[in-house]
Amino acid sequence: MEMKTFNLSSNLTVILKYFVPLVWTVFFGTLCIIFWLTDDLTVGGMDLMVFRMGWTVFFLVGTLTAYFTIMRLMRVEFDGGFIYVTNYFKVFKYPMDNVDKITVNDYSVFKLVTIKLISTGYFGKKITLLASRTNFDTIVEASEILQSKIRQS
Repeated sequence: MEMKTFNLSSNLTVILKYFVPLVWTVFFGTLCIIFWLTDDLTVGGMDLMVFRMGWTVFFLVGTLTAYFTIMRLMRVEFDGGFIYVTNYFKVFKYPMDNVDKITVNDYSVFKLVTIKLISTGYFGKKITLLASRTNFDTIVEASEILQSKIRQS
């Protein structure tokens, strides 16, 4: 008999993980290319090469920030004995015995949860998720195994 899984992640995860970085990269990357290919560009009193370099640095820093933060978010589900981690293409099942600790960071606007695994999984030793405002606390309160693993930060 298959157990019901409960979603711990926010439904915004897929939008933050894929849509926002895609729009950022396409929009600001296209502008970056245009700025480098256009010679008839007036940028106030600023030197054109300084503007191009500044814009390129802005684009690269924004892209790297997105890669190391929001693109690392995963969707996580829980069924009582296992957690299921997915990047929306692949799903991996980890027993709760492999979970070392769960750290919850509450930033009042959103809750960021980090699951640290004992042994390295497909997505690494740390799994980050944006917690669902409606489901996360309810599921944690109903599960003693999750409560025993949680560390508030």
